[in-house]
Amino acid sequence: TSALLQVLLYAIKNVDKNITKSLIKKLLNESFAPEDWASNENDEKKDKIDVDAIESSEKTSVERSLPPVFSNESAVRLLEAALFVSKKKSYTQLYARCFINRLGQLATMPMLNYTVQRLIDNCQIKEEFEPMFEELSSSCAALLACGNTGVLVALAKACLRIKTKQMQFLQMLEKALCCEAEQQQLAVRCLQLLPRRADAHYFIHIHGSVILQTVLDYQRPAKAVSSLLELSPEELLYIFCDAKGCHVADAFCRGQFVGVKARDKLIWKLKGFYQKMALSQYGSRAFEKVFEVASLEQKVKIMTELSDKSNLLNSTNCGRLIAAKLDVATFKTSQKQWEKSRSNVEKE
Repeated sequence: TSALLQVLLYAIKNVDKNITKSLIKKLLNESFAPEDWASNENDEKKDKIDVDAIESSEKTSVERSLPPVFSNESAVRLLEAALFVSKKKSYTQLYARCFINRLGQLATMPMLNYTVQRLIDNCQIKEEFEPMFEELSSSCAALLACGNTGVLVALAKACLRIKTKQMQFLQMLEKALCCEAEQQQLAVRCLQLLPRRADAHYFIHIHGSVILQTVLDYQRPAKAVSSLLELSPEELLYIFCDAKGCHVADAFCRGQFVGVKARDKLIWKLKGFYQKMALSQYGSRAFEKVFEVASLEQKVKIMTELSDKSNLLNSTNCGRLIAAKLDVATFKTSQKQWEKSRSNVEKE
């Protein structure tokens, strides 16, 4: 039944708004969170006291505080579909009846944290998102501890999308990652999503990478930018040659509020490491993004570095592709001819 209703909600979403609204209202009133669900549940519990009641009193208290929809996975998936198709009024009703004052609890639960993510992903109104943020801001450390970091990704993206609470999110992240006094560690600790100093070769968390990419798109990304530029060239190379870390270069280079001077500093710091980036499967992707935003003068310096040991580029598939795409052979023969052809390519 849940699967059928989910398909029905998706099917009628753009066909009839009134039917969609009526169906969501009916589900909310009769299934998700009926008006009398709390009193009914308390009546049922009175007749079910057993030996384990005292031992599990805390667990029972948690269960009682959640609407019926959260007791069944099929119902939860239907609620997520309802959140996706709902318009402003229906969304507000779902939020108020099922989630408000329960977000911190739901976000730390194994199955229900995904529903919290869907709630945040579909929020479009600043006045509704801000109370959600305030409710979840005290749970950041708990989310890191239990591994439900997808909620932090949803919060980061919502701050960007709705253009609010961006500085507060950064402060919350710094506090949870214990880098308020060591802001140069923000980027690395965000990438690993662990509140400790990273080893030379650390695991880059996919959610940490997405959060850092999102923060680089914020209106004031100075802290994230500075922490990246504080890293050594070897540390930057490690990040940019990683499957998840290479996308950070993309975010840094395309960021609307990342300054030209910051990009110039990144290009300068990577001097001497472009060859290694070009040879790497993921580093070559980051290399292309950096090369795109470089000035002509900087591009010539990068090409000089590549052409000095151009034979090495042929040792990997990625290196060969970079050599062909940037026409390293022509650059070695005639720099002026390469500059002329490059100018024509960029004009196109």
